[in-house]
Amino acid sequence: MGGELKALEDLERRMTHEIDHFRKGRYLPNRRSPDILCPPKSLSPDLRFGCLSVRKFYWGIIDANWEFQKAVGLNIEINHQIVAPLLWREFFYTMAAKNQYFTEIQRNPMCIPIPWTSTTDNKQFDAFVKGKTGFPFIDAGLRQLYSQGWIHHVVRNAITCFLTRGDLWISWEEGFKLFFKYLLDADEAVCAGNWMWISNSAFEEVSKS
Repeated sequence: MGGELKALEDLERRMTHEIDHFRKGRYLPNRRSPDILCPPKSLSPDLRFGCLSVRKFYWGIIDANWEFQKAVGLNIEINHQIVAPLLWREFFYTMAAKNQYFTEIQRNPMCIPIPWTSTTDNKQFDAFVKGKTGFPFIDAGLRQLYSQGWIHHVVRNAITCFLTRGDLWISWEEGFKLFFKYLLDADEAVCAGNWMWISNSAFEEVSKS
């Protein structure tokens, strides 16, 4: 983080990363070949605090793909998967726009009433919060969250699944509170939306209507 000038420098580095993967016939490099040990390539903190325009990021990726296609003699319709994370971001904003209870379960009309396990006197949950579950990948992710305020989205998804439907069967609200407290890029709508989505707690009914 460092204001707009720093964000634009980070964007330039990120676009080089994206173009390198276009040349290899790939897209979404941070998802398809994640390097969770490298310095963050994510621009989410810059987007979160308004240091970088989401439109500039979106069109930067779209234009870079067109330029790459022209350079190699292609003319293929843009696959919007290359900007899928940005589209998800806008989707969560839309879902939260007129829902003042978006970050909770009980009064949230989008949420499925899943009978989650109570966290009261729950030793597994206490171990989770301390990053001492006994699962090295999960524990390392939580320790990185506490010490750096950032974790790769692949690690975020693993932690989300572990706490909710994957292992502990504990409400996504507890995980949301933890992420919202420690993540540098914590955004209420996006953070809550991701927790609901990964835990299969919402949006299924919305998508059917």
